[in-house]
Amino acid sequence: MHVTKIKIKQEHVSIEYDEGIVINDEELLNRYSIDSPEQPVTTFKDAFQKMDFHLIELCELCEKPKDIPIMCEDVGITGLSFKYKDGELTSAVITGTKQLAYSNSPLVLNTPNKSINIDGDFNKMVHLTDPCIAALKSVIDHAKDYVKGERLQIEIDLKDDTKKEANPEKFDSHKADVDPNAGKGAETVQSEDLGPKNEDVRDDSKDELQDQPE
Repeated sequence: MHVTKIKIKQEHVSIEYDEGIVINDEELLNRYSIDSPEQPVTTFKDAFQKMDFHLIELCELCEKPKDIPIMCEDVGITGLSFKYKDGELTSAVITGTKQLAYSNSPLVLNTPNKSINIDGDFNKMVHLTDPCIAALKSVIDHAKDYVKGERLQIEIDLKDDTKKEANPEKFDSHKADVDPNAGKGAETVQSEDLGPKNEDVRDDSKDELQDQPE
């Protein structure tokens, strides 16, 4: 798999890539693209945004390297483009935006299409630095994992190893309350105590003799 373009926005992730197939003993390239609303894992998003340092450096917007992080505070990376030769990465272009103090629209920045040094003689005018190449390859690896299905939701699920049992009360809470006396009018149900009562049932009134009939 050769990743050729990567774009990460708030709403979606776009990745274009090539994969080789063999037809009649001849190796050909199939081109694919993904435009998904599923968010990338945090490490992918961070690696993508960290290209802002190399964007400022390659566009020569800062004279002193120590001041580059300050310049990166209002820079956003929007895309990466790659070229290959014989299956090997040869060059890359970084695209980003920088907010302007007196404009509603940001400044769009594209780095020069510099190549990877394969001859051994480094030339700053045409070659990418080793830290930049390492950062680019890290983003490419994350993009390949995204294509294979590594998304933010999956990352969360893998970290949560605890098993949760269903709580019956949670489901019962959605049921309507049932009155056990429903349909009985004003009748109420009371429990009866069938055991003996310790009440004094003796009659203290005096017995009076009734007159005998004549």
